[in-house]
Amino acid sequence: MAGRLEEAYVLAERALALTHERQERGNRRMFCVSSADIAARRELPEITLAEAHYHQALALAEELGMRPFPGPLPTGVSARCMPRPPAEPAHTRW
Repeated sequence: MAGRLEEAYVLAERALALTHERQERGNRRMFCVSSADIAARRELPEITLAEAHYHQALALAEELGMRPFPGPLPTGVSARCMPRPPAEPAHTRW
């Protein structure tokens, strides 16, 4: 749906509503990620909404014992929402 972000956003939000109605939490996680990506790429990006969708996807993934995001690590807004591994203390590096 390249170039048709508004239509893609409406369809992703509709899919989110359906997954909620049907209690399809795994699919809901996937559409949360899609909605977040679309919200972040709109002509007027909705960063707060995108982050909310990413956090919802992370919560669902944890609850279901799934990987947070399918495929390679995401970039941009989704990368900011990914849990970070704890920092290694400096003295253990040497």
